[in-house]
Amino acid sequence: MVFPDDVFREILSYLWPVDVSRFARTSKRSLRIADMVLYRRNHIASVNHLASFCQALTSRASAAHALNMVSIDIREHTRFPIPAIAAALLASPNLTHLAVSLVPPRDPKYYIDPTPLLYASSPTLRELALTTHVPTAALTEFLISHPNLVSLSLPNQSPESMVELGAECVPRLTSITAPPALVACLVPERPVVHAVISRPVPREFMADVIESLAASKGPLLSLGLETEQVSLGVMQEITVRLRDLRSLWVKGRFMFRYSLTYAGLLLDMAPLLGRSPQLTSVSLIGWPAIRALPKSPQSHLSVSPSTPSASFTPSPSPPPAVDHTILEDELQVTRTFHTCARQLREVVFPSGCRWVAKQDDDEATWEPARECHGARVWWVDRELELELAAAQQEAHRIEQLESMRSSRRRSRPSGRFSKPNSSDDDDEQLDYARIELEDDADAEGDVDELFESEQGGGMFIIS
Repeated sequence: MVFPDDVFREILSYLWPVDVSRFARTSKRSLRIADMVLYRRNHIASVNHLASFCQALTSRASAAHALNMVSIDIREHTRFPIPAIAAALLASPNLTHLAVSLVPPRDPKYYIDPTPLLYASSPTLRELALTTHVPTAALTEFLISHPNLVSLSLPNQSPESMVELGAECVPRLTSITAPPALVACLVPERPVVHAVISRPVPREFMADVIESLAASKGPLLSLGLETEQVSLGVMQEITVRLRDLRSLWVKGRFMFRYSLTYAGLLLDMAPLLGRSPQLTSVSLIGWPAIRALPKSPQSHLSVSPSTPSASFTPSPSPPPAVDHTILEDELQVTRTFHTCARQLREVVFPSGCRWVAKQDDDEATWEPARECHGARVWWVDRELELELAAAQQEAHRIEQLESMRSSRRRSRPSGRFSKPNSSDDDDEQLDYARIELEDDADAEGDVDELFESEQGGGMFIIS
């Protein structure tokens, strides 16, 4: 019995690559089946791996046809074989995701021109991510010849780069990462829902950029931008024109001319955040809350079976240490944000601390995220101190009520017990165990009622 290729391909997908390579050396059919597994998704991090990868694609049609996703992330200072990479891409008709991150050579005379990679890409390409500048003419031709493009990431493109294209070009574009000029050219009349502006936006051009973002057919749901100045005017333009935003990331210098203080500026932003009814996540990164901007984590490109597309993945970095006074101010600002915008579920402040809502409702309380270890310890200690203070206050209140009750009892008259009459018959036996309560029980009613109201219910009185 001979199994079909699909069965072998499914079995090989659960094996380690070294075992799949051993299987490929058994026969020509095994090599063809193994290529469909080994070359479907590839992440290349060295020059030697890149050379063998390009040789396999140009020499074996089975490997070239199997290629679907590839990310090249080489951090070695060397001259890269751009023509060899272009030849390998040209032989791959089913390529849909391409991410290339190359470190420029140390010698400034050499320049990495990614134009051959764009010309060699298949028309079926859906996602492109490059860390090098692309000439404007080559970029324009690429966008015209790739109508299936969904995601475009050019974070290091020249700020002066602009393209003039009609709405019929790249009609499926939904995600873009680029400088402000290129974003303003490609977002209008296209279904863009995610935009990241990779270069600072000058204040005089902020209104034009926001207007172009508002012209998206998406509508725009996620926005990340860096601006020279973050003021109430900038936040007002964003929240008024982009009413469908769900996630906002702003980086820059916070200007608090009329708010007098940085905390006052954040408090003045609270009503503006309430104008976007769908906004659930806000990240404010900048200064003067901290003296300098935190260094952005080094980005690299990755494509893996668990990652559906080529994307920039920041390297993990430990959260910074935060002063407790800053955390206390952030907690108060977060509560004000939630009062004005009850849909908020996440807030990140310039200190680096991320605050999240504990419950998904309007009465949710806020706490630092689990990855913010220092802030988390401070918050837990603070909650314990508040609970201890509340318990001590309650115990003191109960002690005061008990002292009031005991003082009432001590001040009762001694005539509350009735003495037997001496004129009675001597044969009559006196019953001194009988205790008769007088009407002075009502005199302490106010104390009992107060005590019962504090305890939440009635209690028995033994006298």
